[in-house]
Amino acid sequence: MGSEYGTDAVDDAAGVAEFDVADSELGLRYQASFYAVKKASEWCTCSWTLRITRWSGQFIAGHEGGLTAHARVYSLENKLLAEHEEKKDAPTGTTEFFTLDLAPFLKENVALVKLELRDSSGKLMSDNFYWMGETSADYRKLNRLGEAQIKTMVRTAADGDEQRVKVVLENVGSTAAIELKLTLLAADGKTRVLPAYYSDNYVSLLPGEKKEIVVQYQKTAATGAVTIGLRGWNLGQRMVKVGTEK
Repeated sequence: MGSEYGTDAVDDAAGVAEFDVADSELGLRYQASFYAVKKASEWCTCSWTLRITRWSGQFIAGHEGGLTAHARVYSLENKLLAEHEEKKDAPTGTTEFFTLDLAPFLKENVALVKLELRDSSGKLMSDNFYWMGETSADYRKLNRLGEAQIKTMVRTAADGDEQRVKVVLENVGSTAAIELKLTLLAADGKTRVLPAYYSDNYVSLLPGEKKEIVVQYQKTAATGAVTIGLRGWNLGQRMVKVGTEK
């Protein structure tokens, strides 16, 4: 099973279409797993627990009342295969919302699973994204995905000695965008600006979805303009200048 923040299952599939998800920042490795742990540490979160014998999943959330759990299952061709929603009170601990049997969808395809958790007012509290195959070899099918079409808007704002870059990513195509990764670069498009801290990274977007990521760095870390590097599993490397829309 792959998730929004890791490609272990893909790597197991004979190393097909290698994708580097490791980077160094001041001696630390900010891998996709870092953001997975960050997601799992949310005070209220949703996750998918796999039952290997049935290839089904459980929707789990906790620490809040009046929650709505929503799950959607898509094919790689963006066809909606299944959808389910339930409302429950989850005052303490972990609450199991429902179970979906994914086995029928995994015989000939990899299933993309999107989870959302909303409070009683409809505000999104947490979301998660998974790709799931019946066998490790099935993850080769991810290579069938066409090139993602991502619209970007990048703006910057000063906050004392700190600079903030807000990046809005929007999937305007008909194909899911898997593991989109941002990298803050100097104006030359090659030199990394360090240290830089990202509110999120390695994100996946279904068609029509939008995500804002904030990148923070000290003004002394870069002289002049900065550039955002963007790449993904099915998106080639591209550069976006700060203050532009593309």
